[in-house]
Amino acid sequence: MNRLMKLSSIYLTLFVGAATLMPLGQAAAIERHQSGTWSNSRGGSGTVQRDTKRTRNTVDRNTSWTNSNGGSGSSELHRERDRDAGSWSSQRSATRANGQTANWNKTGQRTENGATVHGEGTNFRGQDVNMDRNISKNDDGSRSVQSNWTNETTGKSVSTDKTVTKTESGYISNGTYTTGSGRSGTTSGSLTRNEDGYTRTNSITNDKGQTASKNVDLTKGDGSAMRTVTTTRFNGETNTHSTTVGADKNP
Repeated sequence: MNRLMKLSSIYLTLFVGAATLMPLGQAAAIERHQSGTWSNSRGGSGTVQRDTKRTRNTVDRNTSWTNSNGGSGSSELHRERDRDAGSWSSQRSATRANGQTANWNKTGQRTENGATVHGEGTNFRGQDVNMDRNISKNDDGSRSVQSNWTNETTGKSVSTDKTVTKTESGYISNGTYTTGSGRSGTTSGSLTRNEDGYTRTNSITNDKGQTASKNVDLTKGDGSAMRTVTTTRFNGETNTHSTTVGADKNP
């Protein structure tokens, strides 16, 4: 995940700036400006700001950041939904400090027993990627989620089949994966929310019995939020880094 997306996920936990209501016929737009600073455990630092406009059926969000080396990046999001038709769509784009860009467009449709989702876009390497997902309800209240990801540029693909079960504070998931080259394994994950943030874990075990994992802890408090990420590779190598975002007192 690039720096901008990391900052965006942290900043979503902060409530900064005044909301302004603007009449738009029968609906009202809520506009919010947010700004602050960021720093990480690798010595990086800079500023971040976000402008968001919401209506009953749409969201528009522009985020930008700078670093102490004079670099900058940005992202844009537009999301809308048709409640009556049970459909939704979103368009995302991001630009890194080195000028690399990525975009991702997604559409979804409610079905009788769940939903279908399609996504497609271009990653920061200039490769075309697409995804199809089917979500269905099970009798015990859990969800079955089948996803297929394909990199059209490289020809690589992966399919996953998961069961997701809600808990009082989030969810747990378990499933399997298969790659286009014939490799396979199992997956597991969880999300646990608390009053100070959340903990999210994901792991995969390959057909050699090796396990790789990623744990994300986000904690907020006193006008700031810290995101700590710990990753473990298949060879057992572990790496931990953190990023802290602080809100301006008077944006």
